[in-house]
Amino acid sequence: MKFGGTSVGKPHRMYEVANLVTKDSEPKIVVLSAVSGTTNNLVEIGAFLSAGKKTEAKEKIDALHHQYQSFITELLKTTDALAKAQEVLKEHFEFLNIILRISYNEALNKDILAQGELLSTKLFSIYFCTYNAYNCLASINPHHAKAFQFLFYLGECCIVINGDRNGNFRRCDHVD
Repeated sequence: MKFGGTSVGKPHRMYEVANLVTKDSEPKIVVLSAVSGTTNNLVEIGAFLSAGKKTEAKEKIDALHHQYQSFITELLKTTDALAKAQEVLKEHFEFLNIILRISYNEALNKDILAQGELLSTKLFSIYFCTYNAYNCLASINPHHAKAFQFLFYLGECCIVINGDRNGNFRRCDHVD
């Protein structure tokens, strides 16, 4: 199941996605786009860096980081989940800030843009754990998961779900 940015753009929309993907016990692969507005911000960050405007890129990174801080505060209600989400934000925003210190090239632009899908997938996975559902954040590697090669080539991140919200789970496959 693929969910676009609007479908995961607000915490209450992620709650709806969790309900939808667990309404039955059929295994699913859940693919999430970046949270609504994130891709546009990342494109602007890349454009600023391409033009040598590191100050403007830094301001945009900081604003996006602040937006995600608010997002996780609304999405997650447990101290443990918030701590995990803080670590995710730290990892991805440190990456964006490191890019400010190195020479920009077009190859980096793909890495910048990938941060949106990575963030939404990891944050949804953290929420999903608090939703009382077993899930698996799957990073797709074609060497280990031939069945998921198409997702790897699309550059997607996904979650593999093998159960429903009532605790009827088979097993969760971790693909890495």
